[in-house]
Amino acid sequence: MKMLASLNASPNPARALMRAKLLKFKLGLLELF
Repeated sequence: MKMLASLNASPNPARALMRAKLLKFKLGLLELF
């Protein structure tokens, strides 16, 4: 939850959104292995 809070507090929402997508992508890859 701390990570989500820092993403929401980001001055650049577009960049925060990209980071969130990357995070979900990485988590998805980890689940495959």
